Amino acid sequence: MTEDKYNCVFPGSFDPFTKGHLDIVEKALHVFEYVHILIANNPEKDYMFTSEERTEIVKHSIMSLPKWKRDKVVVEYTDGTVLDYCHEHDIFFIVKGVRGIEDFQWEMAQAKYHHEQDDLIDTILIPTMREDVSSTKVRKSLKENSVGWKLWMCEYAVSYIMNFDKTKIHGRF
Repeated sequence: MTEDKYNCVFPGSFDPFTKGHLDIVEKALHVFEYVHILIANNPEKDYMFTSEERTEIVKHSIMSLPKWKRDKVVVEYTDGTVLDYCHEHDIFFIVKGVRGIEDFQWEMAQAKYHHEQDDLIDTILIPTMREDVSSTKVRKSLKENSVGWKLWMCEYAVSYIMNFDKTKIHGRF
């Protein structure tokens, strides 16, 4: 890889990874040489997909990118903190996507916390044009098993999610 100052980490639980997340990765690649997608685990959250499944979904999702872009994406999972990952990989930028004012306020508070912990690490907030996409909406659609879920999922979710056995997913609730 090139100098570390051209790398960033894009952390999240990605439960599941959506087209909105993919949009942020593509935008980050306009600024950074490498984007590390960090699938993080929050012990206070209940996940629809296991950490292995979330990692698998992200890895398959980036396959939709042109080869020159996906060669610049690193996908990893951690039980640690985002700051620990940044320190271990000499990364000084965290990238987060924002859909609206609520996301902005939350991410600004997180950015401030991270900067207070390590003043060498900055957060870059990238707006997504996919304001209507969220992992929560994708999970809700999967839970409800509504008639139009496939159409909705094709619009907002990455296609690889359609490969998961819906009966297995529904057994988790």
